[in-house]
Amino acid sequence: MFKFRRRTRAEIDAETLDALFDPAEGGQTISNAYGLLGRTHRYLRTEVATGVNFYSAASGASTLVVGFGTSRGRLSMPLFMVLEALDDTRYDLLLLSDLTKRHFDKGIEGYAATLPELMRRVGEFAARGGYACVVTLGTSMGGFAALRGGDLLAADRAISIGGRFAWHPGALVRDRRRVQAFDPLCHCRGPFRAPFYLLYSRDHPKDPRDAEMLAKIAPASRAIAFPGTHHGVHYRIRQRGRLDAFFAEMLDVQKEPDAQKLVAMLD
Repeated sequence: MFKFRRRTRAEIDAETLDALFDPAEGGQTISNAYGLLGRTHRYLRTEVATGVNFYSAASGASTLVVGFGTSRGRLSMPLFMVLEALDDTRYDLLLLSDLTKRHFDKGIEGYAATLPELMRRVGEFAARGGYACVVTLGTSMGGFAALRGGDLLAADRAISIGGRFAWHPGALVRDRRRVQAFDPLCHCRGPFRAPFYLLYSRDHPKDPRDAEMLAKIAPASRAIAFPGTHHGVHYRIRQRGRLDAFFAEMLDVQKEPDAQKLVAMLD
């Protein structure tokens, strides 16, 4: 007999907040007015283009984090969770949404037609903002796109969490999609211009395979394997109340991330 699963209060809260607390263009801020957020932030959203949103507290942040998100504008978790954990005095976020679910192969429609063009525009955005550092960050289908983008930008750091290679044959057969003939993530382009960091769960059914494939293409990339099977290790870390410490460790380009410290966040 089929049984309905009762959703937890935390799941309902997260769903509600995902709709309510995406900061609106023109001044609405993320707040803890409903008593559900850990602390108040001053991030404001500016819509640069459809699928391109900029989050800033206008506090002179020195690092631009370029997020490669899903078609729904997430980084494998509701966006408010990410913004809640970021230090808004140090980091601004430019969130790119993969509206067509093609690993950003076609850029973002209406803004850039290819991934290289998309990265040129992001580079211009970062230059206008006068940022001292640029870090690319992606999860799942945006993970390896963040590595590709980081290399094209010559970013200070490129981070993939549970990254996936673009695998086009099935999509080509089903949808007759045209894809770019050139993939920036290719061993023929090495050495890459950005330091690559690959975070994944060692017992996940697919993540280790993609990590192994990447190691053959970019042997200098640093892989950090976490215990467990969860595709998004950063979400598990948030459940333990340590996402702010995770971002502090991964986004600070002035020092090398401590792998033991990161893995211990799941203890």
